[in-house]
Amino acid sequence: MPPEEDQPPVSELLSQAASHLGRIFAAEAGLMRLDLRSAKQAAAMAAVFCCLAVLLALVSVLLLGMALASGLIALGLPPWVAQFVAGASLMVLGIAALLRAQAMLRRVTGLPARVYARLTGDVDAVVKATKAEDTQ
Repeated sequence: MPPEEDQPPVSELLSQAASHLGRIFAAEAGLMRLDLRSAKQAAAMAAVFCCLAVLLALVSVLLLGMALASGLIALGLPPWVAQFVAGASLMVLGIAALLRAQAMLRRVTGLPARVYARLTGDVDAVVKATKAEDTQ
């Protein structure tokens, strides 16, 4: 089958495909940088929530210990009830912050795998297209 006059030669098509592939890799590298930057920000926020959870857990353990001591000493006087309620509420806040940090960290994982899958899909599409042109 002779090449038609309006079609560019195969070497020009291959050079265009190579330049397009280079642009695709550059764009994917830019996307990976943005993904890593957002993952870094999410990990930093998760670290802040973990620190908050640890701090609140320590304070709540201290207050619950004081509540227990006051309860044993006073055997039912109102001050230990107030300390117990304060310690329990801080513990609930600490658990909520810990669960929030855990959810944020769970969303961060898998970013490089997504980028790798996109890149391999692009490369496979180019290889498949060039093989289809070679057989024609």
